[in-house]
Amino acid sequence: MKWNKKWLIVVLIILSISYFYSSYNDKKLSNQIKEKKLASCIEQNLYDCNLIELYHRECFDLSYRSEYKLKEFHPAEYDNCLNTKIKQHDDLQ
Repeated sequence: MKWNKKWLIVVLIILSISYFYSSYNDKKLSNQIKEKKLASCIEQNLYDCNLIELYHRECFDLSYRSEYKLKEFHPAEYDNCLNTKIKQHDDLQ
């Protein structure tokens, strides 16, 4: 197949759509996990729930990663990271 301007544009459009779709799904999953964690925190009242807002993005990024070309979320790692960050925050206070 000979590459020309038309095919290059088609490939770029497909890659762009894929990127935006993936970003949308990542953000949607992140928000769902944060909402569940906040609801659980409010229900259990174990610590300041605002700390979840503070550390969510960092812990989510660590625990949601590609493995064998599939992105997987690791809830145990997320919880461990969040609990560690909150404990460190409390120790500083």
